[in-house]
Amino acid sequence: MLVQGIQLRKSDDEEQHTETTSELLPLIQTDKRDNAVLIEQVNEEQKKKKETLDVQREEEEEEEEEEESISIKKYQRDKTEPISKESPLDQAIFQQWEDDDSKFVSTRACKEVEKRIKSQNLVIVTGNSGSGKSAIIQHIALRYRDQGWTVKPVYNVKEITDTYSSGDVLQSKILFVFNDPIGNESFDEIAYNSWKEQDERLKACLRNNKMLLSSRKYILLDNRVKGILNDKSCSIDLSDDKHKLNNGEKETILRSYASNSGLLKDDISGILTTEEYFPLLCKLYFSDKNKQTIGPRFFKEPFNVCQEQIRNFRNDSKKECKKKYCALVLLVLCNNQLCVEDIQKNDCLKEKFELALKLCEMKANTASHTIGDALKTLEGFFVKKIDDTYHFYHDFVMEVTTFVFGTDYPRETIQCCSQSMYEE
Repeated sequence: MLVQGIQLRKSDDEEQHTETTSELLPLIQTDKRDNAVLIEQVNEEQKKKKETLDVQREEEEEEEEEEESISIKKYQRDKTEPISKESPLDQAIFQQWEDDDSKFVSTRACKEVEKRIKSQNLVIVTGNSGSGKSAIIQHIALRYRDQGWTVKPVYNVKEITDTYSSGDVLQSKILFVFNDPIGNESFDEIAYNSWKEQDERLKACLRNNKMLLSSRKYILLDNRVKGILNDKSCSIDLSDDKHKLNNGEKETILRSYASNSGLLKDDISGILTTEEYFPLLCKLYFSDKNKQTIGPRFFKEPFNVCQEQIRNFRNDSKKECKKKYCALVLLVLCNNQLCVEDIQKNDCLKEKFELALKLCEMKANTASHTIGDALKTLEGFFVKKIDDTYHFYHDFVMEVTTFVFGTDYPRETIQCCSQSMYEE
């Protein structure tokens, strides 16, 4: 009897549970549907919010660009008219910068430098040789010049402090541009000591003015570097993951030079794997038709290709090639600064000219303008001319030429070249 009662009660409980479950099931299902709808609504709202923020960000960027464009137009100068405060040498330098800037492609790194220099007074662009450091700061400097700033290229720290002492900084906004302030190939202790001595005056100068510097990364990593040159908040490294060239930027740079080059798709793919010197190699490759016949090998072995070209000048029996080699030799002997018009006026320069003729087995009565004509044919790849003075087109070209010359004529290299050239 007791067992039967328990079974009846259990049966009643199960029936009641079944009824309860049947009643609750639609509610549970409805609740699940409501939750799914709610989640979908939340996701949709978040998506709309993100889209709104993206639109706002794009609008803000467009407004900034428009304001900057208006500012540039407001202060735009007539480029045919020189700025009165600029020296003839500075004007020649700016002309060279503008020529180099004609194919410039603004990258993520460039935009970051532009953003930083707006909000702070010092930006240091670091990276490897040929990575585009100078191109970036010169591009930005030209834009500031168009906005009415006084842009001052400088080559030692004393030029900055002298400008500050002269009172010119009180009369106009100045942007100083300085490449390799404490050494090019290696740490220059003398140049760095000048920075240390002028540190406080430089800080005072930068309160109302701006400065763009470029330097090879390993030089600034020297543990002797202190002060403003060691301020990480001012530094942008072109070799780090955030700022180094991606394939999209490389392709844009390549196509800015190679629009009608006829490069094959496989060639382009191979070129885009280049890591070192990429912007420089694009510029050099398409400035010299001889390099284009070599194809992508120039991007893979730039040092060897450049070295072969110089040795071809030396070994070729044609007079024109010998003249080119002699011109490069003389530029090395003159420590990367050669004014052809001064050869007959300056005894030291004349002596180096005669030595170059002897080393290159050219006639002793060769006229100096012959070297000038040869240098003219080398412009755009091996050399550049600023005002009336020739320089190597880039440190890379100078390093290769100095290596070839130093290998061929080690004694003369040691005797005639400056310490910095000898180190390079």
